[in-house]
Amino acid sequence: MPVESAISQVLGLTSRIAPATMRSIEATEYPVEASAIELYRKLRNTAIDGIWRGGLTKVYDSLGVSRTHYSRIMGLLVESGAIEKLEKGSGFRGSTLKVHEEPTLERLVALSPVISESKSRTRDQLTMRVDSIERRVGTLDIPFVIANQEKRIARLENEINDLKKRLDAQQSGGQ
Repeated sequence: MPVESAISQVLGLTSRIAPATMRSIEATEYPVEASAIELYRKLRNTAIDGIWRGGLTKVYDSLGVSRTHYSRIMGLLVESGAIEKLEKGSGFRGSTLKVHEEPTLERLVALSPVISESKSRTRDQLTMRVDSIERRVGTLDIPFVIANQEKRIARLENEINDLKKRLDAQQSGGQ
């Protein structure tokens, strides 16, 4: 359930909460995740054809968020698939990013390493993380891949043993 809907239902204000008020509620409860969305929006709004170039820390600093959270915020944006680092900036050279779809607050919260006190919330977060991993891995059948690798290793080991036996036979016959 989206955070806005949940908060609206709890407060009994189904559609009367102004978006600015909703953002302040999100920023209070999930400040790092809300800052990640704000940073994403700044990057998206200045991207050209989905590519953003420039000084990333300069844009980050414009949020007014402590640099302590920089790695976590950037990690959330990358892990959520919202941005992709094409070229890391350094010194005078700016960063180049591919800007993808805006992440939802729920997605960022699910990716966040903060463990909830509520078991159901933790279960929901884990479910979202597993779903995320499954989307990234795709249709890869991991047990099949492992079994295939084991067969290949066994075949190679047999070939090595056969080669050792032939070498031993050649050395015995040559003496």
